[in-house]
Amino acid sequence: MLPQNGIKYNFGFGAYVAGAILLNESDAATIEIGTMVFSEKNAYYVGYYGVAYCLLKLGYMYTLNRSFDDAGFFVHPQLGYNLYGVETHEDTSSNKIDINMHGLVASAGLGYLFRPARYRSMIELRADNRYFKNKVLYNYGNTLYNGSFFWTKK
Repeated sequence: MLPQNGIKYNFGFGAYVAGAILLNESDAATIEIGTMVFSEKNAYYVGYYGVAYCLLKLGYMYTLNRSFDDAGFFVHPQLGYNLYGVETHEDTSSNKIDINMHGLVASAGLGYLFRPARYRSMIELRADNRYFKNKVLYNYGNTLYNGSFFWTKK
């Protein structure tokens, strides 16, 4: 994952926990909570300065073939809120500054559901935007592979 200012920050890492409720044979409501961390490239202590945040998102998964029983593509828009975020950096006097960030989170994903065996699995390419006060962070090219346990073949 790469933040908006790729020159200032290293590649980051994150973790998500997601779940879904089937609304009908072809659509699902989703919930996701996750965290991401990006360290600053030129910091004196590696990993000490950077950006970290925790977010909660609700979404809607729409299958293009209109069935969860078969393999196929899906779109997955999500909307949520950044529960906690902090950006830590040094000012010109080498003092540590922490800036708290809260704000809207929007995501758009395109993925592929694989034919179910015992558990449903999928892969998704997602673009995320986080809107904070006076700042927008973009993450492009998040590729998620899920061994999902919430969908099984009937």
